[in-house]
Amino acid sequence: MSDLNRILEATPLVNPLTYLESAPKVIVFGAGGTGRAVYSELTKRSIGVAFFVDNDASKHGSQLFGLDINPPTAAVDAKFPIVIASDWEKDIANQLISLGIKNYISLGYVGWTLNIELSHHRFFLDEIFLKGAQDVCDLLEDDASKNVLYGILRSRMSLDPAYLDVSDYPQYQHRGVHAIPGDVVIDGGAWIGDTANLFYQSIGGQGKIYSFEPEPANYEALSRSIDESVRSDVITAINSGLWSSTTASSLSRSTTGSAQHRISENGDQEIKVVSIDDFRRQHRISIDLIKMDIEGAELAALQGASETLRADCPKLQICVYHKPADIWMIPQYIKRINPRYRFFLGHHSQTVYETVLYAIPADDY
Repeated sequence: MSDLNRILEATPLVNPLTYLESAPKVIVFGAGGTGRAVYSELTKRSIGVAFFVDNDASKHGSQLFGLDINPPTAAVDAKFPIVIASDWEKDIANQLISLGIKNYISLGYVGWTLNIELSHHRFFLDEIFLKGAQDVCDLLEDDASKNVLYGILRSRMSLDPAYLDVSDYPQYQHRGVHAIPGDVVIDGGAWIGDTANLFYQSIGGQGKIYSFEPEPANYEALSRSIDESVRSDVITAINSGLWSSTTASSLSRSTTGSAQHRISENGDQEIKVVSIDDFRRQHRISIDLIKMDIEGAELAALQGASETLRADCPKLQICVYHKPADIWMIPQYIKRINPRYRFFLGHHSQTVYETVLYAIPADDY
């Protein structure tokens, strides 16, 4: 039996709806925006909430939806399960453990557990999941990456963020897979310019950054950010998404944040999408690094970059958390296109989000 199989067999598999519906009431840890969203989802399913707890002392003694907001210690003797509803999931899980509380699950990203993944329980029993998880484990180069994978899988199975293994380096700054002076960078999913500015600092103004952002309002903010920082000689904002081909498409707008709009056939906003291969040929460039955080379109965009992956072998920084199978389907695809790649995995948040696959040709590492 592999190390991965032993780890997964030792991990409790929690069905969120069964867990919640079996309790008379629950306590919601987090009285902010996420807590409000979680409360709404729970009440839709007739799951009762006893009260809220929060680490913000200024909220203690007040109410939310007619329910008291208490300090976390109030949960110790309450005997109700706790639902974590915060972006600080891992810290809160460790805090609860320190209080002697083990009866909790995390719904910090309520859409992941209730709206999108209602087949969650069945998914982690599927043979495809077990094979895919083992396949990506075999591709990873170091123990740090494998520990990240173990933590992600265990957290998703158990809904316990205490299992997450957060990487000790910043996102998009893996020690062996990062931008350097002179690089030509594809910044896929540029949002309003945060990663463009990061890459600018890394290349020291020597190179070129092409920042792709399909959503019009985000693109305008991105363009303003570039102009105001006087970096337009290095950073070029492009009002397009990345896809498997160059065509017209549409965007589904997220109600939870401007960074979470995604390409969809049924979207309400018409947009342009381009393939990296077409862009590379049109501009007659060689690409040194590709970063993608494009809300589930990563695999399609990589399919539109197959020529580039073979010819240029760029460093890759690809988000693999938007779809459950991305974590193994994306490295498998890259390996098929170019067997020279070596793979590393990083995790950069206290939630199940912000997992990045880092890849580099073997002779460059």
